[in-house]
Amino acid sequence: NKVATPYSWKTALAESIKERVASCEGIYITGKFDLNLREPYFGIISLFRELCGEILELRRTNSEKYQELCQSITSEVGGEIILLTNIVPVLEEAIEIPFMSDAVANQDNKEAKERLKYAFLQFFRVIIRYFRHLVIVLDDLQWTDALSIELLDAIINDRVINIMFIGIYRSNEVDEAHYLSKTIRDMH
Repeated sequence: NKVATPYSWKTALAESIKERVASCEGIYITGKFDLNLREPYFGIISLFRELCGEILELRRTNSEKYQELCQSITSEVGGEIILLTNIVPVLEEAIEIPFMSDAVANQDNKEAKERLKYAFLQFFRVIIRYFRHLVIVLDDLQWTDALSIELLDAIINDRVINIMFIGIYRSNEVDEAHYLSKTIRDMH
């Protein structure tokens, strides 16, 4: 028998609710940050890949609900959908997005971040209407980037978006100065 490390216990604990979520018509999606791939939003992108898989499964099992979802996403996220598809290209395959020109090319960094945050919030507001329960699990948060933390903070603190968020990290790799520590303190 193999003895689990404390880190795998945390992951196993998070995964123990997966079947329960599915039985309640919810979705359970996971993402993971990587020490060697410190690209902005890397863990968020991995979450979106799984979410796109769930959306494609909906297309296969309930085309009417899928069409409604796609229509809601494109109408409520609007032209900002291009921001999401720029960082998560698989989203374009998962939902039927009408052709839109790239309207985000010339803007300052702060405006681009705010528009991206808005697009993510609108997207998740639509998703929670179509999937009864949403559980998001992000592993290895000790390797996250500041932009991902800002985005997660916005999603978690949005009063409209009701999700269960499970963050897994190695506490011995996150000191008091780490932006994850600051976010956790702010949540308390």
